[in-house]
Amino acid sequence: RVALGLHCNMLRPLILALVVPACLCPEHVDAQDVPNILFNKCAHQSLRRCFAPANKGEPSLCSLYTPFPPDGVSTWSNVWDTLMRCTQLVFGGAFAVVTVNADLLQKFGWMSAETVPTRMGICYLYDFCDIREIQGLFVPILLFADARSGMSGTEFKAQLYELDSVVDEFNKGGFDSPHQAPAQVVDIKDDKILSLIHARSLRERMSALLPAERSADVTGAFCISGQPRTLPRPEVYLSLRRNLINALNFTSWQAIYVIDLSFDPAAAFKTPKVTMADLVDVFTLVFPSVLITTTANREGQHPNGTCPLRWARGCNAQWKDLETCMAQIRLQEVQRSKQFDWVVRLRPDIQFTYPLGNIRVYDGSFVHAFSALHSEIWDGFALIPRHFADKYFSARQYGGTEYCWLEGPSARAARSSDCQTRLGLHLEAEGVPVARSFPRSLLEVVRPQGYDPEKDYITQTGKGLVRTSEDPRAQE
Repeated sequence: RVALGLHCNMLRPLILALVVPACLCPEHVDAQDVPNILFNKCAHQSLRRCFAPANKGEPSLCSLYTPFPPDGVSTWSNVWDTLMRCTQLVFGGAFAVVTVNADLLQKFGWMSAETVPTRMGICYLYDFCDIREIQGLFVPILLFADARSGMSGTEFKAQLYELDSVVDEFNKGGFDSPHQAPAQVVDIKDDKILSLIHARSLRERMSALLPAERSADVTGAFCISGQPRTLPRPEVYLSLRRNLINALNFTSWQAIYVIDLSFDPAAAFKTPKVTMADLVDVFTLVFPSVLITTTANREGQHPNGTCPLRWARGCNAQWKDLETCMAQIRLQEVQRSKQFDWVVRLRPDIQFTYPLGNIRVYDGSFVHAFSALHSEIWDGFALIPRHFADKYFSARQYGGTEYCWLEGPSARAARSSDCQTRLGLHLEAEGVPVARSFPRSLLEVVRPQGYDPEKDYITQTGKGLVRTSEDPRAQE
């Protein structure tokens, strides 16, 4: 049984409130009247997350649906915003497009052609619900409940059990073909589909700008900092130029590189040897206005205590390099007698799987980054308005600036790495607002062949525990 008890008013949130504006079924139908199809993990967890979100700030699962494609009232921006809220704010949330099999459901008399919402985007829990459950459970119940408004309790119960038998038939494979299922479901994970939705959303937002805003001069500085790793690979540096720099379409821009070319054979599985000769093609495509090679030392043991094994030892080195990069940006601003409008922070081994879109559609009152509700802001990439850049790049000053961070684990239950935790706490303390603007699929850290994440964690901390990956796609 569903712990909360299931009655008519729970039918609508159970199936994600796709189209039913209010509960339409008889009030006196209770849990005893509902078939067994409702009492599985998928139904139970979805129902619970409609009324009791798993995390503070998580939206109700029932609120995350949208016409797909937009119906004239809704827009592609609505679709993208719903998708982002689903995948970044809902723990375990995944976005799917549902196409209703109207012929089958009309055949059973559960709806009329006038009331069928043929296509919609929904949010579901991928840990509990598979595609077959979405096909055979949620949509038929939704449409059945919508079509049976006003019937008596006895009639309702009889029809609901009839629905149960049809869903059972589907789940047993009794239909002649997949097209005879109550609904077809496409999980929105394909980069091409996401790119299309994102592009149409950005096009709408560009069209909504005033002509002067669309043609405004906007300048940017790209801070490319860290060990080059896989930067010489074409899929990395070509995506950097095409899907980031070209897509943002700054009026003018400069690239500042602060890179560490040191090589440790013991760490070759994650940091292969890269020389200046390997970077010629990169520099040809993304010419450096400033190029600095540096080897910042990792932090050692604190003189007043033992470093927590949980934390990696490279955060201060990373942030020292970023401080160097920001100092160079200030020098460039002195030479040009004007500040940049935006600063883009990125690690060198990111592949951008599709274009970010014109910088002019991004709100300058936020830092834009990948940040799931249940994790801190990812420290590998961000679009930073210039008035927040000095604060962003001073994150080393939060916690231990030269040694490891002793106070961190007791300050708050950290949900990711030391670097990300410190960055999140630092921005919070400085009052810098962060917008969750990018899905996991947009950013991929390209690892060298033979990369071993467990070995990486052991070499950084000396302890072989399961760790949170630096890859934004792995931050669940």
